[in-house]
Amino acid sequence: MLTGEDLPDDRRWPLGRRPFHLAASMPSVFAAGDVRHGSVQRVAAAVGEGSIAIQQVHAFLAASKLDRGRGADVQSRAMDTALAADRDS
Repeated sequence: MLTGEDLPDDRRWPLGRRPFHLAASMPSVFAAGDVRHGSVQRVAAAVGEGSIAIQQVHAFLAASKLDRGRGADVQSRAMDTALAADRDS
C-alpha cells in the first residue's frame, strides 16, 4: 500500500494539503507496518509507525472538527502543526 510521499503525483489528492506520511490514497485511511510499500517488516518498526499513525489520526480528526466549526484556515494551521510533528518524529 502506498502512503504519504510514495503516493503518485498523478493522483488527485482531494485535500488542500499534502498527505500525512502514513496516509493512504484515500483521505481518513492510514496504514502502518507490513502493509506499507517499502516497509522494513520488523515488529519494532510497525509498532513505531502505529504510534505515529495514531497521532496523525488525532490531528486529522481534530482538523476535521475545527473545519466544520471555524473554517478552513484553522484546519490548515492544525494540519501544518501535525505535519511538522510528523517530520520531527
